[in-house]
Amino acid sequence: MTTTQYNVLLAQMDWEFSQAIGALLMPRGIQSLVARDALDTLDILSQRPVHTAIMDLDGSQSSGLGLVRMIRNDYPNVPCIGLCGRAERRLMESALELEIVTMIVKPIDLSILLEQLNRLFVRRYSSRIFSDMQTNETES
Repeated sequence: MTTTQYNVLLAQMDWEFSQAIGALLMPRGIQSLVARDALDTLDILSQRPVHTAIMDLDGSQSSGLGLVRMIRNDYPNVPCIGLCGRAERRLMESALELEIVTMIVKPIDLSILLEQLNRLFVRRYSSRIFSDMQTNETES
């Protein structure tokens, strides 16, 4: 029996938040790959398999939606989760058009992020790697 090594890309988010998400992923053996900007993001995608990208769409260095467009051009099968400051209609329409799996409004509730990751991994990879992690996090 082989165990799948999952990689989750954390793009264009502040260091503290990427560390917090990484701390949630690490106990499950999921590697978090942190990208500071669009170039880092594309570099990581070209070098490793990425199972999910979690992206701050409010990033000041480049347009988050523009980065999702670049990812869709070369890596159309990478599921993306978007983080945003406000759920504006235009942003949500663009997210739908770009097939962003889910949008989560800041401040991010980590239990909601875990729930969305669980749904994604069950549907996409038939993996329940987040199932009991979610209950452990909410019980503490």
